Amino acid sequence: MISNVTKFIDLNNQKFRIRPKPQEDELLSSWLVRVARSHLTHTTSFTNMHFKEYKTNIIWQRDLDIWCPDQLIERISFKSGYSQEIIFNMTLKSLEGIVANKITGKSNTANIRALGNYCHIKTKGGLMFCPECLKEDKIPYFRKIWRLKKHTICEKHNIKLLDRCPNCLTPLTISKSFQEKDFTFCYKCGNKL
Repeated sequence: MISNVTKFIDLNNQKFRIRPKPQEDELLSSWLVRVARSHLTHTTSFTNMHFKEYKTNIIWQRDLDIWCPDQLIERISFKSGYSQEIIFNMTLKSLEGIVANKITGKSNTANIRALGNYCHIKTKGGLMFCPECLKEDKIPYFRKIWRLKKHTICEKHNIKLLDRCPNCLTPLTISKSFQEKDFTFCYKCGNKL
């Protein structure tokens, strides 16, 4: 059972007890959700307990994959035991100079799909996915390449990437869950993505 623990439990100076290995080309947001779920904790509760300096869960109110400041990368590295380089390489900022000259969390980046955050809910469908990849993955995760505007087709399955639940048409918000299911289910209607 997933715990909806409160922000009053302080794990700010504690390391993660479970540290799943980042998958190839995995987004930081995807990995951090998997870390929280491996601790049987809701994502927002988990980050509230572990990152007190980021009050009111600013981590999920912004686009973590673009915005992630150096201090947060350092904290995640300390807590996970993975190097800052490994954590940084899960961000879209690691593609700076490749897909865009400058990638900041303050404005839309030309070659990266915007999430359109509004109170922890994603409104623009910027996180795309291949349903076949998610189905085949031994450990389902979201890829950095799926956030790039020029990638609209899965190269492996030759099918169009989706940007929302095919059932209720809600854009993905992987930090939320439907009845304790993982992020391969729509957080709003529970449909298997």
